[in-house]
Amino acid sequence: MTCRKCGGLMYKEVIYTQQGSLLVFRCIHCGEIIDPLIVTNRR
Repeated sequence: MTCRKCGGLMYKEVIYTQQGSLLVFRCIHCGEIIDPLIVTNRR
């Protein structure tokens, strides 16, 4: 997967919060984070 912001490589990461865990994609170049809610809101 490539980053829409810079074209860099995206990798899967798990973020742990008080409400539980969340699977997100993070760009190795610019640090852009994409999760399911962000994808839904961009549509």
